[in-house]
Amino acid sequence: ALTETDQHYITATHNRVRESNNRDPIEWDPFLQKWAEYVINCKVDYPGPVHAYSNFHRLDQGARVYTVVYDWSIEGNNTNVELDHGCRTPKDRTRCNHYTNIIQPTLTSMACAARDCKDNTRQLVCLYDNREDREARNPLSSFTSGSRRNRRTNKRKQNV
Repeated sequence: ALTETDQHYITATHNRVRESNNRDPIEWDPFLQKWAEYVINCKVDYPGPVHAYSNFHRLDQGARVYTVVYDWSIEGNNTNVELDHGCRTPKDRTRCNHYTNIIQPTLTSMACAARDCKDNTRQLVCLYDNREDREARNPLSSFTSGSRRNRRTNKRKQNV
């Protein structure tokens, strides 16, 4: 798991990369954090929600997670680079690398998750999207991110 300090530094590092490309800053998003924690797996790179951008990486346990973002920025705009742990774009419509995902101009939110793996490495997944677009597609997303009981209650209210 990521600590609050990890979250702060990884968000700040993303925003430094975005700022150097004249992009607006992005914010840590609890909804995407839940997704990242759900999909992270040491054996395979599972993407986040279909509408989101996903970045994956494997690093040594004990390494500072945020330094990975600087490594990603070195990839530049070349989407033909062979990546050990790759990336995904919404609905897999375009080629990507970690860097091109980070600097998408419409992004407003992000979150990451980390998991220690048996081989003394640490798996990292970061998810990115535009929160306003996500909520416009699913106006009840704030309800469905709550407890299971709340979801059932809200569904009943919708059917009335």
